[in-house]
Amino acid sequence: MNKDLSSRKKFIEDHRSNFSVIAPAGVGKTTAIVKRIAKIITNFFEDSDQLLLVTYTQKAAAELLERTHAEIERTSTGKEFFEKIRKVFFGTIHELASKIIRENLSQLNLRADFKIEQDISSLWNDFSLETDYLAGLPEPMKNYLLTFIKYKNIHSSYLHLSHAPITGCIKNFPHINCDDVLSFKAGSRSKNIARFQNELKKWLGNGKGEKYRHKFPELSTKSQNFLEIYESTIMPLIDWAANTYGHILNKIHNDFLAYRLHLGKLTFDDLIKLANQILYHGQNYDEEIKSKKYSIILDEAQDTDPEQFKLLLGLIDKGWVENDYKTFPTTGRFCMVGDPQQSIYGDRTDVSTYLKIHNDLIDNNIATKLTFSITKRFSKNIAENINSFFPKILDGKNGQVDFVKLDSEKISPTPTPWSKIVVKNRPENENQLNPEIQAIKSLFSNKIPENFQVSHWSNIAILCPRKAWLGEIKEACCQDKSMPKMQMHSQDRTYADSIIFSWTTALLTCICEPDNFFEFAGILHEIFAIKDSIVADHFKTEKAENINEIESALEILRSKIYIKSISSIIEEIVLSFHLIDRILAISQNSEDEIFSTLDHLLTAANEADINNIPLAEFCNTLKNLLKENQPPPKIDKNALQLYTFHKSKGLEWEIVILPFLFRGKRQHEAAFPRLIKTRSGQKIAMNALQENKYKDEQKIRSRQNDERLVYVALTRQKSTAIFFDDRAIFQTTAGSTADSLRLTDEASPGFELFNDLAEFCHHPAKPPESRGLPKAVETSRDNMHISINSLNEQDYLAYVKISPSLADSNHFDTTKNMTPKELNGQGNEQGINYGLLWHETMNLVHWNEKNFNRSILKIIDEIDNERLALEVDKLINCAPFQSLIHSSDLILTEYSFFLPQEETTLIDGRIDMLLKNKNNLRIIDWKTDITTKERHFIESYCNQITLYGQALNKIFNINPEKYIYSTFLGKLIKI
Repeated sequence: MNKDLSSRKKFIEDHRSNFSVIAPAGVGKTTAIVKRIAKIITNFFEDSDQLLLVTYTQKAAAELLERTHAEIERTSTGKEFFEKIRKVFFGTIHELASKIIRENLSQLNLRADFKIEQDISSLWNDFSLETDYLAGLPEPMKNYLLTFIKYKNIHSSYLHLSHAPITGCIKNFPHINCDDVLSFKAGSRSKNIARFQNELKKWLGNGKGEKYRHKFPELSTKSQNFLEIYESTIMPLIDWAANTYGHILNKIHNDFLAYRLHLGKLTFDDLIKLANQILYHGQNYDEEIKSKKYSIILDEAQDTDPEQFKLLLGLIDKGWVENDYKTFPTTGRFCMVGDPQQSIYGDRTDVSTYLKIHNDLIDNNIATKLTFSITKRFSKNIAENINSFFPKILDGKNGQVDFVKLDSEKISPTPTPWSKIVVKNRPENENQLNPEIQAIKSLFSNKIPENFQVSHWSNIAILCPRKAWLGEIKEACCQDKSMPKMQMHSQDRTYADSIIFSWTTALLTCICEPDNFFEFAGILHEIFAIKDSIVADHFKTEKAENINEIESALEILRSKIYIKSISSIIEEIVLSFHLIDRILAISQNSEDEIFSTLDHLLTAANEADINNIPLAEFCNTLKNLLKENQPPPKIDKNALQLYTFHKSKGLEWEIVILPFLFRGKRQHEAAFPRLIKTRSGQKIAMNALQENKYKDEQKIRSRQNDERLVYVALTRQKSTAIFFDDRAIFQTTAGSTADSLRLTDEASPGFELFNDLAEFCHHPAKPPESRGLPKAVETSRDNMHISINSLNEQDYLAYVKISPSLADSNHFDTTKNMTPKELNGQGNEQGINYGLLWHETMNLVHWNEKNFNRSILKIIDEIDNERLALEVDKLINCAPFQSLIHSSDLILTEYSFFLPQEETTLIDGRIDMLLKNKNNLRIIDWKTDITTKERHFIESYCNQITLYGQALNKIFNINPEKYIYSTFLGKLIKI
């Protein structure tokens, strides 16, 4: 039997053993875990609440739960198994810690409604106002310490030093003899030494009681003779300052934790710390744990930090942890699945801890080691490339992990899965990304996905080692209309990062709180770009006219809050203040991002309306959301995906592009004092000379983390990786991805990473053929006027015709399931008549002229219909719609087509509006339904619009963008 298959089978079926599984990229790890859970539930566990499945993210936990449910549904018939699934814990380590805390609140004196605070800066500000950071430190020591760090700097340094335990203690101040330092004769070129000596004299005092009042001087010199004296004489002072400051920070950390406990506002790190406090020091909890006999399956084990391991292993047997993992007696209760090669979060996890636990489990016969090696992601030749390349990088030396060889049973679709593009144009400044960005444009300009043998642009990802470079790529490429759209996933975004969300929230606040001058001044500055001096004058004496107009508009909206729904108020805010146009003018946010957030806002507003929640309460809900993370955006199939190496972990694409292979990554370093990781724990460095003691260790640690990051990036592709050979534009490649990969000319003169291509070019794919596709006989302006096809009347009648307008069940009953309020007293016949009137009116407009709005208004003046006039006004003020029209080269209305689908079937349709922009097509379909529910349009007309898109795709080999325009909402809805 295949060794990999045998390992999987053993892991799935043997419930009696503990396992530590090494599961590299794409080997089907999730499938193996799901099958094991299903096997345990259906064959072993009576009390399934004893089974804990712990993974890294809520999304991963939800996926495991869903797939386990499907697996049991596929293999079992008993309903009792689904009840068992409900009791199994699927979640993150923090959710598990929160569960333990909620069951033991009394031991912590913690309120039951405690919340998680992701941003503690405001809490820290409140805490620091009433806290003496140096309380408890003897008065002389305070004075000594404040010569090394200013009191006000404790505030900023705590926030970036507090995330990890720090070693520190109070010792007596080391009184030193500085004679050797002061008497050192520096050469004429050693001005830095002379400067240090003068500053040191000031620090030592002038004999008039001013000792230790000046800031302790910093030294910058390479003189080895002087550094030896400095090391023996001065360094004890620096070490004292670091130790004392570490002690102070630990005390602040404990006091701040007590403050957060009192308020019921915790961080994620607090959850782990408090759960461990209950587990190891709680009352009677030990006996309760033993009675539970938990069994744990840990996913993504390489990303589990020491404190988290302490919690998980302690749930099984805390004695095992306390005895250094060497006395664990029970089998079948702990399994972990991970890949040390993908341990890439070196700032907060420690791969050495994971490897130690893994090795202790194996060496003490507590667990069986299994390694999966057959990848399902990519083909055999990609696996061979990786196998020939990474053993010299992930070599198991100096704490680096060992490489796990990959194999694949997939046949390669191409002989050269790794290709390169040579970038040679040197910019004036090496920091400019212009050469690589121009190469990206050359690669994608005027192309369609089929040119790369993929069905959608989202099958291609551009990966960067730094997130700042993603923004520059997107900004430069989005200005080029010949380029595909780009969707960036650089970091977790809070709601405050969304301009439309924060602006709408601020305006709602001003409506609900008329006397909130602070918020009003904020929106004047942020949204309307009014100078602070003008705002100040307005509040004092002079009333600025433009500010009066804003106040009047807010007053009008304020008068409507009792008669209008919250969703209507939000829509009026967006339209009245032209928020979308303002955002697009100042930022790179795409319209898709803006409308996605707006949809989220309006959905929440509709729910608030249904539940009769007051506007002020809804506004407070939005303000509280500002600090929280937004859900990840849905993948836009029509956009290239932009990711950092870190964010790409766990994902896969058909094609991966690495454009910055030789560009160095220059990391911004925090100010001193700063935290450094050492083999003996976290330490504080007060200056560069103290940090130098650990410099080599830090470099090795950083390099090894980068090497694992590159492994992650190079195992994301399913068929092709494209590299940019941009070394010609740099004087040095130090600190680059290529440097991590040992791709220097000296180390690899043959440049074995690449094939011999001088350029890279995909051959365009042939457009899909449609049987009996008729040729257009009426064409003009790039074949866009395809309204009559070469079928005679007899042939046309012989086809079974599919009308896209009949593809949706609600098309002929647009008032179905609407309330009387939504119908507004309008009968179905009257609604159909109005729909015909709207369509006829829109067909009269000269859309291809610059002043098309003027022609709309002229037509409306001749038609006496109040609703038509109101909704045309909404159309003129709909910024997204206006933007699409202005950016189009050609606009056609009532675009008719018929297209053979099969031998006996014909799609026969008419599109309300078709827009052409270079290589892009856009469909807009008018809908006059009277409803405030956006989902009504999506549910009712999705099939119709999809068929339109499929037909145009077959005619022009272009996948069009598809929109519905709701005349009642005055809104453009993307399908």
